[in-house]
Amino acid sequence: MKKIIITSIDLFLVIAMVLSITSVKTNKKKITITNRQYYVNSKKIKVELEEVPIVNVSTEEQQEDDKVQEQEEIKEEEVIEEESTIEQEEPKEIEVPEQQEVVEEKKEEVIVPSILTGKVSGYGADIGEYTSYGYSIKDRITYFDDTYGNLRILAAGSEYPYGTVVKITGSSQGEILGIVLDRGPNIGEGKKFLFDILYQTSEEAYRTGVEEVEYQILRMGW
Repeated sequence: MKKIIITSIDLFLVIAMVLSITSVKTNKKKITITNRQYYVNSKKIKVELEEVPIVNVSTEEQQEDDKVQEQEEIKEEEVIEEESTIEQEEPKEIEVPEQQEVVEEKKEEVIVPSILTGKVSGYGADIGEYTSYGYSIKDRITYFDDTYGNLRILAAGSEYPYGTVVKITGSSQGEILGIVLDRGPNIGEGKKFLFDILYQTSEEAYRTGVEEVEYQILRMGW
């Protein structure tokens, strides 16, 4: 029987090589030593080591540290997210100044009546008791209007409806505000007289006579 002699120095070298091999992951590696030759009875042999599991203790510790650090980072991220959610500033309400209502003053259009000219005559309340409008003139020659107050009664043509208010100037009686409540055969545009002014008596109307006056229509009918 052939004997294989391996010196203690050779075994020490082999063990030192195995222990010096480290890896990040635990793997089984096949280590083949071909650079060392052994001779037994003048015959060269090859020493082949079987797969030896190499456990790197420092790698396990590193992995454990990595797990702890990863958990700490996750916790830090969760805390940051919570703080950012809490610290989000609520949107500030922008105070919009109240718009001042612009009150537009409505300018009333003032219509200035045209100044016209024409002839006026007079008639007395003693010739009848009622005007053609049906207003009693037995003891009065005026009519009270809610807008213009007391007005002298006038006779006019049909072109001026009942209720028309006329301002007469240039008469010997001064300024007269009258209202159309009567008609007459010779009264109206294109006729002998434009208006007839009511007096207390026919004699008073006769004394006044016919006058050329200026007039303005303040209101056309009711």
